[in-house]
Amino acid sequence: VGDRRRPGVPGTSGVHRHLLAGLNQIVCALRFFYGVTLGEAEVPERIPYAREPRKLPVVLGARGVILVRHGKGGKDRNVMLSPQLLGILRTYWRLARFGAAAEAMKLAVLHTWGQALTHHPHVHCVVPGGGLSPDGTRWIAGRPDFFLAVKPLAKLFRRLFLERLRKAFDAGDLSFFGDLAPLADPASLHAHLAKMRRIDRVVYAKKPFGGPAQVLAYLGRYTHRVAIANSRLVALDDDQVAFSWKDYRQNGAAKIMKLAPGEFIRRFLLHALPDGFHRIRHFGFMVNGHRAAKLALCRSLTPCRDADEAQGT
Repeated sequence: VGDRRRPGVPGTSGVHRHLLAGLNQIVCALRFFYGVTLGEAEVPERIPYAREPRKLPVVLGARGVILVRHGKGGKDRNVMLSPQLLGILRTYWRLARFGAAAEAMKLAVLHTWGQALTHHPHVHCVVPGGGLSPDGTRWIAGRPDFFLAVKPLAKLFRRLFLERLRKAFDAGDLSFFGDLAPLADPASLHAHLAKMRRIDRVVYAKKPFGGPAQVLAYLGRYTHRVAIANSRLVALDDDQVAFSWKDYRQNGAAKIMKLAPGEFIRRFLLHALPDGFHRIRHFGFMVNGHRAAKLALCRSLTPCRDADEAQGT
C-alpha cells in the first residue's frame, strides 16, 4: 500500500494571499481594457486593487525604537527610527489618540472673468492650516511644511467634474448654443468628455507671500464687483465699445480693446450668475448658522488670540 498521507493544506493567510493575487489579475485586466482599449481614462481610477490590510506597529519606545511584529522572516524585532519618521509617527499618535478628524473650514470665491471679459471660471479657496477637534476643546494644527497633495487633488477634481457634467447632461440641465451646439448629441458629448479626461487639471496651492490678511484683502476687492468697472470704459459709439485691459502675457502691458456692441454685451453677460447661484460659499465652521460662535471658539483656542484682539479683529 502506497503512502496515503494527507497533502499539506494552506492556512488562512495563504488562502487569502492566493485570492488577492487572483483578484488583482482580474482588476489589472479590467483597468487595461477600460483605460487603454476603450480610452475611458476615468474608469480605472474607480477600480481599486485589492490590498492586504497591514497593521501599524503597536509599541513605540522612548529611545526612538519601534517594535515591528511579524516583520521580515515573520519575526518580531526592534528597529531604530530616523528622526524624521519618528516625528511623523509621534504626530500621528498625538492626533489619532484624541481623534485625528478635525472640523476644518473653507472659504471659496468664484471668479469667472479675465481682463478681456472672456470666460475664465476659477475658484479661489482659502483654507486654514488646522481645525477644531471633534469635541471642540482643542485646535488641531496641520503640518507646517505640508498642506495637501496637489496632483491627486487635480485628478479627483477632474473625475468629479466630468461625472457631474455628464449627470447634468443626462438630466437635461445643459443647453448648447453656437459653436457648442453639436455637443447636444450624446455621442459628440461622450467623445468630447473622453478628450477632457486626458487633459490635466491645475491645482495651484501656495503659502501666501504677505500673509492671510493680504489674501483676504485681495479677494475682498472682487467679491461684489461686476466683470468690468466703469473706469475701464474708454469710448462708446454705435459701432464699437473700447475699454482698457492688461495683457499679462506681456508683463501686464496696458492695451485698448475694441469690440462690437453685441460682442461686448455677450461677454459681459457671460459673468451674470443665475438666480440662486452664490458667488461666495462657506464650509465647515464658517457656515452662517454658527460662524460667530465657532470663530470665537477658534480664537480662544489658538495662540494668536491676543494679537487678534489687539488689532480689533
